[in-house]
Amino acid sequence: GKCFVTNSICTPSRASILTGQYSHLNGVYTLADDFDRNQQNVAKLLQQSGYQTAIIGKWHLHTEPSGFGYWNVLPGQGRYYNPLLKEKGKPWEYRNRGGEVYKGYVTDIITNLSLDWLKNRNKNKPFFLMCHHKAPHGLWEYAKRHKDLFQNIAIPEPTNLWEDKAHRSPGSREYGGTISSHNKYRSLVNKMEAKNWPTGQLDTVGMNEEEKTRAAYQKYLKDYLR
Repeated sequence: GKCFVTNSICTPSRASILTGQYSHLNGVYTLADDFDRNQQNVAKLLQQSGYQTAIIGKWHLHTEPSGFGYWNVLPGQGRYYNPLLKEKGKPWEYRNRGGEVYKGYVTDIITNLSLDWLKNRNKNKPFFLMCHHKAPHGLWEYAKRHKDLFQNIAIPEPTNLWEDKAHRSPGSREYGGTISSHNKYRSLVNKMEAKNWPTGQLDTVGMNEEEKTRAAYQKYLKDYLR
């Protein structure tokens, strides 16, 4: 399939979805830029038209949400287990600061908070809910109940797993180009770099480079899909 995005990285893409504008108009070019909460956005327009509005989950725009009658959002990137969330009605702390701990796995928590909001809303009024999950953002930390998912399955390897990237542009060669180079940390090929990886270390003792790449690919995809 094909898709189009106005800006393919997280924070600018979120700003574009809210405003319907390119980055040079809404002012959010990079992950570090603050979203101007005073500018027009889709939630404000719908709220003005009588909609109940809410955003729950990942926000990642640094400034306090505007246009939403309710919010409960992750500070910054958030974490997979026992995440902090910042709820409307409580003092907003800038960027990644603040929030209260919710026990459990973040996908379950965001889902349940969204369902609770839907159940408790005014059923006689239209609504607009943005349910933004953190998953499947790396570093991938799946729910413990999915630990054995795909355990005895070999995921087919794509033909470009072994593609020579030498003819490509510097960006495609150096960023995310291969499982065994840029993704070495995320695929756990390099033991020293993998020490803090949440889903366990890949044992590559006795493997040659081809075997390491195959093993890393299986772990990389399975962690992502779990």
